[in-house]
Amino acid sequence: MQFDGQRVVLRRVDLRCDAADWCVAALPHELTHIVLAERFHGQPLPPWADEGIAMLSEAPLKQQQRMADLRRALQYRSTYRIADLFAVRQLPPAHLRDAYYGQSLALTSWMVERATPQGFARFLQACDAMPLDEAIQQELGLDSVAQLEREWRQWVQARQNFDLVRLWPPIDPNAFIADARDR
Repeated sequence: MQFDGQRVVLRRVDLRCDAADWCVAALPHELTHIVLAERFHGQPLPPWADEGIAMLSEAPLKQQQRMADLRRALQYRSTYRIADLFAVRQLPPAHLRDAYYGQSLALTSWMVERATPQGFARFLQACDAMPLDEAIQQELGLDSVAQLEREWRQWVQARQNFDLVRLWPPIDPNAFIADARDR
């Protein structure tokens, strides 16, 4: 994406055509990044939130794989503390990526479920305007990042099959491909 001030003026998505799930995993994920850039006027979202929201648009099988990665990371205690996850500004090292993506997806899903998509968007905006604990109190009704972490971990532990929040129905890949051919 390229920006002219706060306006997106160029969008480009590169996909691997040899990936079997490109139209139900990669394409919705990358298009979500573009929509988010438009919604937030080119202001970068925290990477965990940007990735977490984009992963909510992926196919359920892909989400299940990410959640399995998170479960392994939790088992081996190789996840971020929530305060540290909020501070991440670039892609983590390779050995932490699976945990990072799983944690970002689960945290985003929990927050959207708890606060609604609109409440989650308000929380992200509040994080830019005030200290983290104040944003958590104002938008999520929790006392601190420590309480957020406890409640999120309890939510994760209570979810055996990770029925994640779905922001919209999944894409029917056959309809997408047929529509693309007609153009």
